Amino acid sequence: MPIETVFSRINAVTGLSTPSPSDLLARFERVPDVWAQLPNWEYLTDHVILKKLTLERLPEGKLLMISEASYQSQSGAFNVDAVDLAAFIQNHQKNFGESFFNGDAFIISLDCRYMWIFHHEGALATFKF
Repeated sequence: MPIETVFSRINAVTGLSTPSPSDLLARFERVPDVWAQLPNWEYLTDHVILKKLTLERLPEGKLLMISEASYQSQSGAFNVDAVDLAAFIQNHQKNFGESFFNGDAFIISLDCRYMWIFHHEGALATFKF
């Protein structure tokens, strides 16, 4: 799905006017007390980071996922069912040549109105919108 379409849907659900992942991240970076730093994240597997990211709430239903590969492969956002989330992230390295959590990464559930964000500096946050 084109990233522009994803953000049109996010804006429709949230009432925001956010044109891109970088703009959304810039908005959320200013929200106090929601970011948890993940020490030594560079040495952790995607599986471990996913478990830490989803401690507060597990994703459900259809998910829209954005990683660095969304831009590099011209794939846009990936549509993934929550039951396939761990397998998708596990196979990301094989399919795209890099870890899922190799930069800013977003897991978005429009149905549940939740967003899980991994910041490229090793911080994690979960937002309800």
